[in-house]
Amino acid sequence: MPSAEASSAAPGPLLREPWLAVALASIVLLVVRVRGVALGEPVADDFDHLHHALFSADHSWLGGGGSLSFWRPLAYQGYYGLLHRVILSHPAWITLLHVALLALVVVLLFDIARRHLPAPAAATVAMFPVLLESARALVIVPVHFVDLGLIVFSVLAWRAAEGGRLVPALAALAAALLCKETAVATAAVQPWLARPRPGENRRRWWIATAALTALWAAVYVAVRMRLALALPHGLEARLHPALLWDPARYAWALAGTLRALVSLPMRPADREGPVLAAGLLLLGAAGVLLATSAPARARLRAARGFAVPALAWGALATGTLLTVYPVWSPERVVYTSLSAGTALVVLLAAAHPALPWALVALRAATFCLAPAAPAGVTRAAPDRGAFVDFERLARLQRMMVEARSTLRREFPTLPRHAGVAMLHPPFMADYAAGDRALQVWYGDSTLRWLEWERMAKTEARDLAGAMEFQQEARPQFRRIEPEARTAT
Repeated sequence: MPSAEASSAAPGPLLREPWLAVALASIVLLVVRVRGVALGEPVADDFDHLHHALFSADHSWLGGGGSLSFWRPLAYQGYYGLLHRVILSHPAWITLLHVALLALVVVLLFDIARRHLPAPAAATVAMFPVLLESARALVIVPVHFVDLGLIVFSVLAWRAAEGGRLVPALAALAAALLCKETAVATAAVQPWLARPRPGENRRRWWIATAALTALWAAVYVAVRMRLALALPHGLEARLHPALLWDPARYAWALAGTLRALVSLPMRPADREGPVLAAGLLLLGAAGVLLATSAPARARLRAARGFAVPALAWGALATGTLLTVYPVWSPERVVYTSLSAGTALVVLLAAAHPALPWALVALRAATFCLAPAAPAGVTRAAPDRGAFVDFERLARLQRMMVEARSTLRREFPTLPRHAGVAMLHPPFMADYAAGDRALQVWYGDSTLRWLEWERMAKTEARDLAGAMEFQQEARPQFRRIEPEARTAT
């Protein structure tokens, strides 16, 4: 039940709440921290789904939507089917859409939290998923609607459960599951988060949620088997019951999550000593205050019905990372921050109202100190312990913009079945682009990229186009003629 303090702190229309305006200021900071990025530019997996939307004759929601690994029809068939033209013609609009959806998350989280906490503390809960280095990745590339959709619909399900509305909560949960399978963590705690209406049995929530999740799981397994979907990077072969007893996976998932929550990379960073000291100081202060103050303990007891389900949700969300060990991508932690942040703020706010804001200050500082978008394309990719993070994505986006601009300027059209090659490509160029990128750019499914270094001289002369990457030049991609191969 919400405390009297929380109830009195949250009167009036939601959008007139001054503390909500404070929480939404975190969105402004997020936008500032993505400056210099080729906003919305598709890369890598985006082209699998764009290619499917443009060229596939099968747009069934029981297909992969261009993916060979996952069944996520709302994120793949739905999102790309509706927005593929916008992604290609006005990519920055995608970032605007994603920012708006993240702002909606802030509003919903504030509305949920203010029912249990004073409005200032509720604002810190609402800011938690925004003040993350990895949150930037969610708004700059289309493919991360997978995670953003998971987050938006999970919070919508939470808000409906808070209001005792079973059908809207189930509908939002279904949408979250159809965006990403990680939503099973949302399903596991949704009945616990619910506040049934007077006279309503909570068992109805458990039965309905279990039935929906079981139906989704049955369809998911059937689709995976029919399409022979397999996890990327060979992860499928490593999945076995023994992973539940592998301490290395647990240590990796927990350490990565804790580091990402304060915008630290997986690989040790220079600033992590002060961040660790500040974090321990905050938790130590909370522990001392809770141990010595009866009113603080009373506030914690009053909010435990809000904090304990959130803590369980955070543990389950972190547990889903065990399946992708050791391929680290910090944007997955934004989902975990919804619940982990709530539980942590409840603890700190119970100890003293100023402590959640001390945590905000720490996280805002580490967020601002996280690497900015690279100014150009470097031959080597930055390595901070993640397969993909904001810095790597921003670099890949810049590479795609430069390569596409050079191609379209030098080769406005290409004949069918033409080959295009790149000399000295930067690292991860094959991951960022590939045949499907070229085909999507030109609207021709017969085009192909060729590996310059592996071609014979006669093949090089038959190319329809070729480019060379030069790190120090501006622009960094230039047209070259096939005969130039003899000089390399």
